Amino acid sequence: MIMHEFMLTAHTMVVAGVVPAATVIEAATNLIGDIIAFLGKGAAGVALGFVIWRALKGKFQIGAIVSAGLAGGLFLWFVFGGYEWIQTLFKNQANDSGLNALGAMVHFIPGLIS
Repeated sequence: MIMHEFMLTAHTMVVAGVVPAATVIEAATNLIGDIIAFLGKGAAGVALGFVIWRALKGKFQIGAIVSAGLAGGLFLWFVFGGYEWIQTLFKNQANDSGLNALGAMVHFIPGLIS
């Protein structure tokens, strides 16, 4: 079988084995988005499983269920963006006072910390 010099893909045309960088970046971005969505669903499953496990292990005591629910909720909040809120909080406090959480002077290097 003879290979043709070009072949059409779903998103772009590949000519003689050369793939445009934009196509590679787009494919990588889509793959990363899919992985993040999958991991988010997995995290929700882990949190729910933990709550159910603690309820069963604690013989359905209300305290065990409530504490497991709070722990699971905190875990989900952290997974779905709570860390960004904490990061912003500490960064704003450091910028306002010129000190970090340990009381040391903070010197931000432009481009190093987003």
